[in-house]
Amino acid sequence: MELSKKKALVIGAGLGGLSSAAKLAQTGDYDITVYERMSFAGGRFTQHDHDGYQIPTGAVHMIPHGMKGPFADLMLGKKSKGGLDLGRHGVELLPTTHFACQMIDGKFQAANSIYGVLPWFTAKDTLNMPRLLTKGAKQPWVDESEDGKTWLNRYFSPEFVDFVDAFSNFAVSLRFDQMPASSVVRVLQNSFWSDRPHVPKGGCKGVIDGLRADLKENGARVKLSHEITDILPGTAEEETKNNKFCVGIRRRGREEPTWVGTDSIIHNGGHPNLFKALSDDFEISENIKKQVA
Repeated sequence: MELSKKKALVIGAGLGGLSSAAKLAQTGDYDITVYERMSFAGGRFTQHDHDGYQIPTGAVHMIPHGMKGPFADLMLGKKSKGGLDLGRHGVELLPTTHFACQMIDGKFQAANSIYGVLPWFTAKDTLNMPRLLTKGAKQPWVDESEDGKTWLNRYFSPEFVDFVDAFSNFAVSLRFDQMPASSVVRVLQNSFWSDRPHVPKGGCKGVIDGLRADLKENGARVKLSHEITDILPGTAEEETKNNKFCVGIRRRGREEPTWVGTDSIIHNGGHPNLFKALSDDFEISENIKKQVA
């Protein structure tokens, strides 16, 4: 008789949660359920219809690294190479017209490569570009406490730093002064050496629809309008004593949660929400709490 699958619970049906669930589901080793507090899947990476227009929930339908980046590798890559192979479900990335563009004083500028961007800025930026592109960012730095903006300001003009900083804010929702210099250099190297930006066919929702189709194909469930209230040890409730965790789940419109047992949890609903749900039975270092606060 086939042994029962281990239970995996994914919290949050955004891009990260759905991708993680799809990766697990393709192994065939887990019984997977995804719970989402909102009434729709996709989080900030989807769109809604409104009077004939597609209104994004947060993302701008752009894949910064194109077909050569990690996003394309995960979504469209072969399963044998770690990808999800979502092309089977109609997911497709279409190239943009330009590598980069900007509007300065009412004048539109466009470039088809990183070298096409350099004339927009100073000679200092051109001279120091090799330093940026060849820096050993994967190796430990002497001062890991230095932020990326401080490092860039040492070698590049304010105009260039502002330009790439705006790219970072769009791509990863972080400014360079919020990241270590080594991380910033790696982000820029990956961006400059990669393909031009791409746009998902059908917008961001095209990717989300592909992920949901793959989850359904592999027997995983996505439950919307379900909020996680508590994460306790499995022994907290009689019906979950054979599982590692006991999770309180409240469906919208109901006052009391129901208890669900699971053997593993992937939380993609934000660190503050995770800490709020975790019981005192789980020890969290003060250093981690300070980083999240």
